[in-house]
Amino acid sequence: MRCLNVLFILSIALVNELQINNKSSFKSASQLYTQAINNCPREFTGWVLIKSFETKSYTLALCQKGDFVYLVGHEKQQHEAFITASVISQNDDLIIAQDNYGFSFEISDRELKVTKNERLIAQEKIFNLYIKQDENNSESNLTSVVWQLQQIRYNNDELIEVDNPSNYTIEFLPDGQVQIKADCNRARGTYTQKGSSISIKIGPTTRAMCPPESISERYLKELQSAVIFFFQDGNLYFDLKFDTGTMKFIPDN
Repeated sequence: MRCLNVLFILSIALVNELQINNKSSFKSASQLYTQAINNCPREFTGWVLIKSFETKSYTLALCQKGDFVYLVGHEKQQHEAFITASVISQNDDLIIAQDNYGFSFEISDRELKVTKNERLIAQEKIFNLYIKQDENNSESNLTSVVWQLQQIRYNNDELIEVDNPSNYTIEFLPDGQVQIKADCNRARGTYTQKGSSISIKIGPTTRAMCPPESISERYLKELQSAVIFFFQDGNLYFDLKFDTGTMKFIPDN
C-alpha cells in the first residue's frame, strides 16, 4: 500500500510538472503573434496588405488581390488556428468578414467584435493598428498641411473630444522643425521620422494662462509621447507610447 501511495504521489508530481512545462511552452508560442502583421501571411503571400489589427486575443490582417478581400490571421491563444474570413462588407467605418465555420468578425471604431452563429465570442479594443503606406511619400503627406487635433482616445476608454480643433494644431516643416498651437500657447520643436515611426521634441513654449477647460499642457505632453503615425481616410493618427492611446488629427482646409 505504501508503494502504491508513493507511486501515486510521483505520478501527480509528474503531471504537475508536465502542466507547468506545457504552460511555459504555450506562452512562448503565443508570443509569435504579438506584433502587428506587416505582410500578408501564409497562403496570402503576394497579396496587398491594406492594414492589420492587434487586440488582446487576435492578430489580423486585411489582404486584397483584385476584387477579393480577406481578413486573415491568428487567435493568440490558439496560434495554429489560422483565421481566413471573406470580407462581405467594407467602408470607412465598418468591416464585416465571415469564415466557413460560422464565425463573423466586425471591426469598427478601433474595436473588434467576434461572433459565432450570432453568439458573442469576443469584444476587444484594437490597441495596435498598422496601415501600409508609401514610405517615400509619407513625409510629404505629413508636411503638406497644418493638422488640427480632433480627439484623444485612451485605451482605458477615456475620450477627449476637442470642441475647437483649430486651437490645437501642429505643422511639420520639411527641415525637421514643428510649429505648435496649444490653445492660448505657442511652441516650437523638432521631429524625426523614419517609415511610420516618429519622435517629437518640444522646445521653447509660451506660458500663458489658458482657460480651465483647456488641454494645452496635456496636448503638449501627449505629442511627445507619439511613437507611430499613420494616415486613414485623409486624417493623421499618432499612436502613443506604451499603447496608452491614439491622437486623431484632421487637415486644416
